[in-house]
Amino acid sequence: MKGLIPLHSYGSIILLAVSTSSVAGMWIEDRLIHPLLGKSREEERQLLASGLIIMGLLLALFGSRVFRFMQILFGFISAFHFGFYSLATFVQDNPTLWGVCVAMGVVGGAITFRFVKIARTIIGLVAGALFGFIGYITVLRFIPDGSNDPVLYLTITVSCIAGSVIGSRAADKFLVIFIAFVGAFGFAFGIDLLTGEEQLTLNNVKNTQLTLLGWGLIALWVFIGSLGTFLQFCGYKKIMQSRAVKKTQELANSSALLSRSPLISSLVPPTHTVKGRAGLSNLGNTCFMNASLQSLYALPNLRDVAIDIPSRPTSLYSMELSMLDVFSSVTKQLCNPVSNAINPSELRVILKKLEFNDGKQHDASEFLRKLINTMIDEVPKGERNIVKEIFGFQTAGIVRCDECQHQSVTKEDSIDLSLEIPSHLTSSTAIGAIVSLEQLINNFFKPIHLQGEDAYQCDACQKRTSARRTSHLASLPKCLILTLNRFRFDSVTLKKSKLMVEITISEKLVIGLENYILDSIIVHSGSSSDGGHYYAYSRLPVHSLEYGEERQWFCFDDRSVQSTTFESIQNSFHLLPLASVYTLLYSKQ
Repeated sequence: MKGLIPLHSYGSIILLAVSTSSVAGMWIEDRLIHPLLGKSREEERQLLASGLIIMGLLLALFGSRVFRFMQILFGFISAFHFGFYSLATFVQDNPTLWGVCVAMGVVGGAITFRFVKIARTIIGLVAGALFGFIGYITVLRFIPDGSNDPVLYLTITVSCIAGSVIGSRAADKFLVIFIAFVGAFGFAFGIDLLTGEEQLTLNNVKNTQLTLLGWGLIALWVFIGSLGTFLQFCGYKKIMQSRAVKKTQELANSSALLSRSPLISSLVPPTHTVKGRAGLSNLGNTCFMNASLQSLYALPNLRDVAIDIPSRPTSLYSMELSMLDVFSSVTKQLCNPVSNAINPSELRVILKKLEFNDGKQHDASEFLRKLINTMIDEVPKGERNIVKEIFGFQTAGIVRCDECQHQSVTKEDSIDLSLEIPSHLTSSTAIGAIVSLEQLINNFFKPIHLQGEDAYQCDACQKRTSARRTSHLASLPKCLILTLNRFRFDSVTLKKSKLMVEITISEKLVIGLENYILDSIIVHSGSSSDGGHYYAYSRLPVHSLEYGEERQWFCFDDRSVQSTTFESIQNSFHLLPLASVYTLLYSKQ
């Protein structure tokens, strides 16, 4: 068995993640097939080859569709094979060796399942070693003295390092390519085993030249890897899109809605583009960032500030730049787009600076809050803090003791107002319920009676007594951010469930003596706090010959940009319960 797998005797891990059949094949051969069925080594070879062909093809075509399973698979097989080839020389007792290797595999799988960064690195390492090996047998061995061990080791080492860096830092699309080509190699190598010529083994590389079969296997590897990449990027996406569109058509049952629905626009490319408006490329589960940036861009106060900031040379974009400088660059590119969808390098800088670059879906409100706070905190003390002037305000919490009437006032700086969904609504009763935004705001200011377990410890009378707590806005910001707390912890499922209550909104809002107008809306589409999709509605200026400059609503869904109306936006929330208002951004008039 050991001699059948290329490069393992040299400590490489090229085929570590081809499929579970490599591990299962070893175990079946040593513990079941050979002792129980008495099969010959040639028969065992054919069984292993069949397993590699089947599992390698599945991995090439479907691997990235079950990435969480891939994390465990790569970690388990990597650790298992490392243990097997490092301990086989020292541990002669076969059951002990197998037990230790399986234990190492379980630990490795658990580590890669828990830490996505490590899993991505290992996937890149495996793919890098594979590409280095293929490059060596097709190109480098034609170079004089290129078939010696140092050249082989150097080639694979360099490719492993490059693959690890790409896997850990690059976009998810590279992982799709890596997994597809690793699986394709398993498919081609299985065919190689069936023929018995071992064209893709190390012995062939060092002793003979590739035959026509060998070159055919290389071509087959490229074809299957490319086919798997294409299907997972295009074919499966189109299938899922068509299914989602059909389901939404049945739900909405309105052709007018379909042409404007944000849920549709998140699933299929737009049928038209909007001149002068640009979407943002999704870097892999970054819809939360794209929706937040498009919403901030819609705020006239912040947009004007960002545009007025002097531009920095492109070469200076690094972690040393302030967040406001980075946001300014993104704003200028959205203001003067060179294409319908832009992919500025600053997006990766934002994710890294805010520590949201783990490839996972995140809460848009948390991202938005951290982005604004970072822009505020980076301003040195004593200097004018423009971002704080735009978003900053104070809330005042007043508690009045029922016993001695003592009043305690606590003021707190804030940049957004969190509004609670009425407590009587649960994840099951919220569906179909309708609550107005004004009602949620009034509930925020409504007095709360503290008694029983929530009784107030009064500092004046030194008693634990009942009290009344009220909240006020001590000051009002230029731009008011309202976040709806839609996710509530469920004591039964022990998970956060989404309250899909419909919130009616209006373009104009009055708080105190101030009038506000709605500039943007962040929408969460889905039923879980752990996933779903974010997109944004923004009201931006447009020019017309008849009316001059006016403001029009647009739907920004990653790369897709579509014009819409506020009436259509309201209808979409009513007809599509999964698409819910999550964050609202208002500007003072």
